[in-house]
Amino acid sequence: MDSSPETEALLTSWGLALHDKAASTRALYADVVRRFARWLPEGHGLLDVRRRDVEGYLSHLRDEGRAPATIRSRWIALRSFYAWAAGEDEIDTNPMLGVKVARPDPPPPAMPDDDDLRRLWKVLTGRGFYERRDLA
Repeated sequence: MDSSPETEALLTSWGLALHDKAASTRALYADVVRRFARWLPEGHGLLDVRRRDVEGYLSHLRDEGRAPATIRSRWIALRSFYAWAAGEDEIDTNPMLGVKVARPDPPPPAMPDDDDLRRLWKVLTGRGFYERRDLA
């Protein structure tokens, strides 16, 4: 489904305000807002959104099994869009105010493979002070 002319006009104007963002970031943000606009009930435009709509969308993403990092990135894009819309007086109240999304846990650090560990142990073998210290 294509975006409405109203959505595209808003995205074009907002895109001008995102001039300091990378092209890939601007494209991602616009895609997020388009998806959100398509998710909204029929006849409900981006400028009609209330906090409960945003919370419902984020809940919908969780129910679909989206990763916490995906949900957060979509929240960031919507937060940016609605901060811009409020700053441009397109809306009276920013529907993102008070909507929080937890930061996802960072991925675990990469572990060295067996060959790297063998090389490390080989370097640490020895009877001298420094080898024993480093091994400890």
